[in-house]
Amino acid sequence: MTFLPTLSPKELQLYHGVVIRSVEVRSHFDLLVWLQGDLQRYLPHDILIAGWGDFQGGNILHDIVSPAPGVRPHNARQK
Repeated sequence: MTFLPTLSPKELQLYHGVVIRSVEVRSHFDLLVWLQGDLQRYLPHDILIAGWGDFQGGNILHDIVSPAPGVRPHNARQK
């Protein structure tokens, strides 16, 4: 059973580069640059919304990453 398609050497090199650059992310801006770069090939998006925490207890944190003006986590509505 094959879970992933076979990657050509060029595709494998591109994927490897994306993974390697992920460990260089140290700030929100670094994350934005990484997400808007080569990762777009594998996860195309305009806005990335991440949520984590205790969903049953209601203690939920979030982050929003986008190059769009005004789309920032501090602008998201809080309860």
